[in-house]
Amino acid sequence: MRRFKFFILAILFLMTLFIHSGIAVSQDSYGYDEISFLTRFSGIGARAIGLGGAYIGISEDYSALYWNPAGLGQIKKMELMTSMNHLTHSTNADFLNNIIKDNMSSTRLDAVGFVLPVPTYRGSLVFAFGYNRVENINSILSFEGFNPGASAVSKLFEEPYIPNSLYQSENVTRTGSIGNYSFGFSTEVGEGILIGGSLNYWRGKYDYNFVLREIDRQNLYETYPNDFDNYYLENNINSELRAWDIKVGCLYRVNKNLRVGATINSPKVFNIKELWDQNDQIVFDDGTSDPTEDNGVTEYDVRLPFTFGAGASITFPRFLISGDIEYYDWSQIEYQTDPPFDWATRSEVNRNIKHSIEPVINKRVGVEVLLPGLKNKIRLGYIICPNPLKASTSDSDRKYFTIGGGFILGTQTMLDIAYVRGWWKNESIDDYIDVKVKEDRKISKIYATISFRF
Repeated sequence: MRRFKFFILAILFLMTLFIHSGIAVSQDSYGYDEISFLTRFSGIGARAIGLGGAYIGISEDYSALYWNPAGLGQIKKMELMTSMNHLTHSTNADFLNNIIKDNMSSTRLDAVGFVLPVPTYRGSLVFAFGYNRVENINSILSFEGFNPGASAVSKLFEEPYIPNSLYQSENVTRTGSIGNYSFGFSTEVGEGILIGGSLNYWRGKYDYNFVLREIDRQNLYETYPNDFDNYYLENNINSELRAWDIKVGCLYRVNKNLRVGATINSPKVFNIKELWDQNDQIVFDDGTSDPTEDNGVTEYDVRLPFTFGAGASITFPRFLISGDIEYYDWSQIEYQTDPPFDWATRSEVNRNIKHSIEPVINKRVGVEVLLPGLKNKIRLGYIICPNPLKASTSDSDRKYFTIGGGFILGTQTMLDIAYVRGWWKNESIDDYIDVKVKEDRKISKIYATISFRF
């Protein structure tokens, strides 16, 4: 019995590793589900975020190092910038018409960096370096209820025989972040034409916790050997991520009002090292139990493809309008080594990703208004990030509304703040509980950036 259970546990553990990652789950999307958190980056800088991240055609502060390094060439003074953000992720989960609401929050450093313009006879030459935390990973999903259908115990054990009708609950939490140490430059190669690039060393941490409970609350199973009381299963994964990439960009100041820009991000190969453990325990009516535990280490490499961006901004006497598009062909994601599960080969996983994932284009727009009689500014933005799963609907596309402001403090210091509200829906199902969970997910995020030019 125990050998059978360990075989099934190992498969189900890996198959549900990231089943609640916030992407609508399809039975055909394995391989992508496990690393989907690598394909979402929020960005840095409260001004850029307040404009919905439509910053490729602006990029005139330190955050250009992330959005479009060519824009660094517009900075004429040294700049020191630091930024923080506060994230709250909430989920309403509907499991068999029983709705559970959960939320969790985190506060982290967003970025810290320095910009150094070099005096030149003509044009510009600017360097910048710093640390940028481009994505916070912070989410929770909980659901529970009486399920007259199949039990997880029936899948994991030959004995006791507990086919259905248990009270079930799951809790999935995900925490961590992804950021990079970045060094970049920009120079003017012709009148109004700037080019730039950045070298980025990516590091991240991802912690995953999964807890499943099943209880015979109606005392349907009281006869030996099926005198079942409850079952508990917990899976933990602690991952470390590393990668390198290069980003190059250009910015063309067509005239004093119009700027256009473009960026290309090189592929990056993430090395992912996972420390995992799992423990479970089945308890019988007489108080006896059968606990087991296991742990291990897995390591694998995942290659993310080229990505492309383009944007433009138009400046008027009292306001600015900007827009960006970003092209991601996530169907080109490839496992460079064997995946962290033994039920599919590397070639099968890569082939399945190409079959189930499609390219997406993120769209961003923003507007900035100079308040009458003041030097302060207000900003609005909107973002649409489509779900790359071919079977997904528009409800699972991530949508964000942003609002922010910029305030001059003294003669050299600028305070920028931004608020982000995001929402999307999801339906998930895992291999322990064969019932779809309807998820209504929302995030709220506050950015605060202080920059000092001298």
